[in-house]
Amino acid sequence: MMFPNAHEGVKKIYKSQILALIGAALLVLAAIFAAIMTAATLKGNMGLAGGMGIALVLFSIGGAVLMVIGLILYIIGINRAKADEPSFTKALICVIVSLVCAVIGAIFSSNAVVKNILQIVQNLANLAATVFIILGIQQLAKQLNREDIVNHGKTTLYILVAIYAAIIVASLLAAIFAKNTAVMMAAGIITIIASILSIVQYIVYLVYLKRSAKMLEA
Repeated sequence: MMFPNAHEGVKKIYKSQILALIGAALLVLAAIFAAIMTAATLKGNMGLAGGMGIALVLFSIGGAVLMVIGLILYIIGINRAKADEPSFTKALICVIVSLVCAVIGAIFSSNAVVKNILQIVQNLANLAATVFIILGIQQLAKQLNREDIVNHGKTTLYILVAIYAAIIVASLLAAIFAKNTAVMMAAGIITIIASILSIVQYIVYLVYLKRSAKMLEA
């Protein structure tokens, strides 16, 4: 095995993304419950709104916990992989930037505009981290003469950049809609769309990570 550190690191990154995918799925359901709760509240159906509120809290907590565990494993994996390829170091820096944005966003959670702007920056940092991880894997693939992994990486990058662009646009629209209570439902729908796109990007990313982990076993 030429790159044992990268192999263990990519395996951990892969596992972290599985946890993140499950967490993201729970958050999509939470977003749907939030939209239903908002609609029920506007229509005066407080019973339905209350039930959806409970479901929203439970799924949000479950999703958040899995995302946090996944993030910890993600950082451990990147830190391990950087011993064999310097691109992972850049990825780690981007993850740290994303974390800082998340913390600041939590502090200013009551300010929808600031929160959404920080969410956009966080998405950009996450995208950059993903790009550097894929570039790092491609560099390793070149040394192992695996052009198929290199080409798969290029395709994966194109897809992920497109999805992240859509997520960022959705976040921008959500920030605009957050200023007007008359379009709260539209903001909720946009949040759901962004969440679904997040799940798609996790799946695309997972496929590439799994192939890469197998390649690094050699």
